[in-house]
Amino acid sequence: MKLDLRNRQILYELWQDARISSSQIARKIGVSREVVDYRIKRLLEEKYISHFITMVNTDRLGYVSYNIHLQLKNFDEEKLLGMIKYLSNHPFVKWVVSCSGKWDLVFTMMAKNKIHFDELFTDICDKLRDHIADYDILTRIKIYKDLDVVFLKGEIKSSTYWKKKDVPRKVRLDARDLKILGVLSQNGRMHLLDIAKKVDLTPEAVNYRMKKLVSQQIIRNYRAVIDVSKLGYLWYMLMLDVQNITPKKESEIMTFFNDTPNIFYVDKTIGRWNLRVEIITKNHEEFYKILVDIRNHFQDILKSFELLILFKDCYQVSYAPGMIEELKEEKIV
Repeated sequence: MKLDLRNRQILYELWQDARISSSQIARKIGVSREVVDYRIKRLLEEKYISHFITMVNTDRLGYVSYNIHLQLKNFDEEKLLGMIKYLSNHPFVKWVVSCSGKWDLVFTMMAKNKIHFDELFTDICDKLRDHIADYDILTRIKIYKDLDVVFLKGEIKSSTYWKKKDVPRKVRLDARDLKILGVLSQNGRMHLLDIAKKVDLTPEAVNYRMKKLVSQQIIRNYRAVIDVSKLGYLWYMLMLDVQNITPKKESEIMTFFNDTPNIFYVDKTIGRWNLRVEIITKNHEEFYKILVDIRNHFQDILKSFELLILFKDCYQVSYAPGMIEELKEEKIV
């Protein structure tokens, strides 16, 4: 399948909003709805798009994100695939990616608090103790940048970032809202009629509740999960240890990252590293220029850094299954 301009435009629109209709995309890019439907089907069949995700602000549900880096003992591909399968089936894991560098796997786990996380991670270490050589844990505290994949359009535009607002940490949802989130976590592009059947509500009621979840900042957006390697791009994760981040310096950091289009995700963390940066480039030379720019721009606060090359997005959801069950049991109504 040739990834021509129309396909890149469709991918971009689905990254921006996975719930955008085929008719809306057709009007934007100047083709028929039937052509858009056919191309989306092919993009799914050819695995350019793996699935459609609903981006949930889990902080608002009282959950914390922990990023864990694993180094495998006596590495081999069969062992790696087995760990990927185990982590992808874990009820509180929301993201698993294979990588190269010091670490072989990176995954994100959700927990209600540090005690809950300790229980979950201790259980994982116990089950995988014969396979783990080393690990590192970072706790996410703020997202600095959640960027459009501007490289799909081949042009630079103003980037966007998301960060926490001064709102209550935890909101109260009823059983119907939880069911809607559960359904959307499986397919962010699911038709309204199909969602309504699964949660036993009218389409109008589902639409109202979904809009409310967006206004409450629980649903951030809907996105296509795109395999950037199939587009010919390289994907990196750069962990930075920076010091003396004053409010002024924090503002400078946000401005720099948001003005660099190849940097598409940045979060602030607690742990060995306090900034985690994801970068997508066409080649190593382009990445090197960005790395040099980062080191020059922050040389007064940058103590050290660590680099990973990310290979495959093995598993990704935003609303982990274990969260769904626990919130139901807590009866947050």
